[in-house]
Amino acid sequence: MNIDELIYKYLKGNMNLEEQHRLKSLLEQHHISPEGLSKIGLFWNDPKNKFTEERDEVYQDIFKKIEASQKKEITNRRFLESRRNTLRYLSIAASVAILVAIVYLLPEFNKPEVVTEVPVITESRKTLAGQKLQVHLRDGSKVKLNAESSIDFPKYFSDSSRVVNLTGEAYFEVAEDASRPFRVVVGNVVVQALGTSFSIRNEKGSTSIYLTSGKVSVTSSKIDDAVILAPGEMVAENNGFFDEINDFDYADIAWVDNVLIFRDASSSQVFQQLEKWYGVDIHVKDELARWSFSGQFENEPLKEVLIGIGHSEEFDFEIQNKEVVIKKQRK
Repeated sequence: MNIDELIYKYLKGNMNLEEQHRLKSLLEQHHISPEGLSKIGLFWNDPKNKFTEERDEVYQDIFKKIEASQKKEITNRRFLESRRNTLRYLSIAASVAILVAIVYLLPEFNKPEVVTEVPVITESRKTLAGQKLQVHLRDGSKVKLNAESSIDFPKYFSDSSRVVNLTGEAYFEVAEDASRPFRVVVGNVVVQALGTSFSIRNEKGSTSIYLTSGKVSVTSSKIDDAVILAPGEMVAENNGFFDEINDFDYADIAWVDNVLIFRDASSSQVFQQLEKWYGVDIHVKDELARWSFSGQFENEPLKEVLIGIGHSEEFDFEIQNKEVVIKKQRK
């Protein structure tokens, strides 16, 4: 059974599944005769045919596209123009018939395309007490994690945005990409930047943002308006609400340069910072006097730091592996 007979059978609604597959195969090969086109034309011109209304719109759209693509071929052989015109319109009609048949006549062509979503691959980096880690993202951005912090990010950012999730403290150097804003989600806060460097600290229900270059907008789940920071400015968020914008001191971000700075710190503040910085447990055996310690240490081992602080605040210490015991200085 040839394609003309198959088309006619299909239009009359008495074609079996095997014949449908054969018709599909023949249509893909563009095998069709003028007689077959005539039969299709008669069928579509029948007012009772359900495809008549759709035919006009499809013909107008496809006919224009095919006609435009064949103008060059017509001009190449003018001496056979009459014959070429006939063949051209038959070719157009054949193409129209094929496309319309594919769209409207064969059920398998009407099935919606199944789009399989590519799963998002998430990567994580984490630091323990006493650790710092430099993370390089695929967009060129760099993230330095402070101790006891973690970051989650997609292995490949999307075409429209770059979003990472932070817990703890990190310093960001964001690669500029105007078409893809860089967002850091931390607690109740979202920090958005383009080409910018900034530090974020999240602890005990509070988040602080320190901007060193560029510009960032900071939003919260509790308020509608964004806070805009300029270089040298910081803002703190507590329970979803922002404090006033303030300038910040280098001590707030000195950890990025491996510099440990104390400003009028109490003994508990000093020891907590040392535990986090060096990954140790500090036990205070004796009651110490009230502290207000200020000092700066750059890439120094724990022993040297404790010697310096102990001389100022009058205490002795013992280090055993990851355990540090603080004792009141004996005179």
